[in-house]
Amino acid sequence: MKFILCGFAGFWLLLIHRLPVSSGQSWVIGSPGPIIALAGDDVILPCHFKPAINDFSGTVEWTRLDLDPPYVHVHQSGRLMVQNQNPLYKYRTVLFLDELKNGNVSLKLFGVKIYDEGRYLCFSPNIRREAFIQLNVGAASSPVINMSKSSSGVVLKCESKGWYPEPELFWLDAEGKLLSAGAPETVRGPDGLYTVSSRVTVEERHSNSYTCTVQQRKIQQTREAHIHIPDHFLMYNDRPGFYSTAIDIILCIFAVVFVVSKWRHNKTEERVRKQLMSERGAMKNLDAKKAKLEEQSKNEHEEEQKTDAENETEQLKLQLEEKKEEAEKIKDEYKNVLKKIYDVLLERRSELGRELRETQDSWFYGCSYRIHRTSQLSAALNELNTLSAAIDSKI
Repeated sequence: MKFILCGFAGFWLLLIHRLPVSSGQSWVIGSPGPIIALAGDDVILPCHFKPAINDFSGTVEWTRLDLDPPYVHVHQSGRLMVQNQNPLYKYRTVLFLDELKNGNVSLKLFGVKIYDEGRYLCFSPNIRREAFIQLNVGAASSPVINMSKSSSGVVLKCESKGWYPEPELFWLDAEGKLLSAGAPETVRGPDGLYTVSSRVTVEERHSNSYTCTVQQRKIQQTREAHIHIPDHFLMYNDRPGFYSTAIDIILCIFAVVFVVSKWRHNKTEERVRKQLMSERGAMKNLDAKKAKLEEQSKNEHEEEQKTDAENETEQLKLQLEEKKEEAEKIKDEYKNVLKKIYDVLLERRSELGRELRETQDSWFYGCSYRIHRTSQLSAALNELNTLSAAIDSKI
């Protein structure tokens, strides 16, 4: 209850606030009639100050009182105030800023939706003047005519989808006269758009041309579709005697020919399919034989490589034995040479030992000579002992 009272109070305060305060101010001029737009188009809601206000920098409010929040577009201090803007109009409205100085405060609405239809209020708090603009939104599409036969004549069906508001549909003959048809069927989809359709049965006339007209007066939209029925189409339908029988016979003949052709085609396909399967089997056998031959060739090649490797190994062994025998021969020769040298060294050592003893026992030479000679012989004897020991270890 408190919410309802506050709502009424706010509404009356808004009206009082927007009453004119003086007769010398500008007036707000809207549109004398409703603005009509089709869904998806852009539309301009006209609104002007008369006379224009020089250097206008005030506030312009575009609202719809049936929305919550009601603000469609609020222009204040040179920019759009988005705080209270209704989400349905976000990024979809704009004013002509360059025209404000000329008194043009019209609103441009982009991508019109069905729910944009309503009564808009153009208001400026600075001059406390306002104007209402009615926007009517519609949608229209071209109808489509389909033709079929029946026992009573030719049936024409006209259908048109995507209309708003609900349209009306009627048939006209070539002379523009209304055809007697049942009431059109109208269905409204989940998107709010209407689909309308109608059927009419016609017979042969002087002119077999017909028009399906779909219109919506509120949005001033009309769409038409035309169709012409060939004379022979109606003739066969209206004269079922000889022509109907002839047509039935021809159709039977065509049916028989079609069945026979289909049977022959199927037999041919079956024969070709069996032939292809046989060729595929032969190809598989050839592939298997090829794989087997490749495997045999691979095994033979591996055996040849193995035999060659064994032969090379035997040759290397023989060469190694030959080298070993040569090395033994060289080793024996080397030992023989070392033995001969060893024998010579032993003989020389015996000689030096004998000479050393003779020098030590002789009193013929002076004492100093004996000492010097003894040192020489001892050193030579030590070298011979070292060499003989080294050669003895090698032998």
